[in-house]
Amino acid sequence: FVDIEIPNFFTPNGDAENDTWSIQNMDGFPEMTVNVLDRYGRIITTVSPNGQREWDGLYNGKPLPTGDYWYVIKLNGEKDDREFVGHFTLFR
Repeated sequence: FVDIEIPNFFTPNGDAENDTWSIQNMDGFPEMTVNVLDRYGRIITTVSPNGQREWDGLYNGKPLPTGDYWYVIKLNGEKDDREFVGHFTLFR
């Protein structure tokens, strides 16, 4: 059983509400990595409990456009190496 919360959308517009995309309850999976990809499969960023924990909607310092982005979650545990794939929306 994996108990993590993945947001369906975020709105990085500077209003202090939903300005970043982050997964809740990551601490229970210290080896987990999450790659965020664009529609072409290019890795935009990597999120993990031991590194960058959230994404602000930027790529190389520039804001990305509104659209759907994909994530690949790899648990990477000794006994649990499952992967989960899904998508979310960035609204500007």
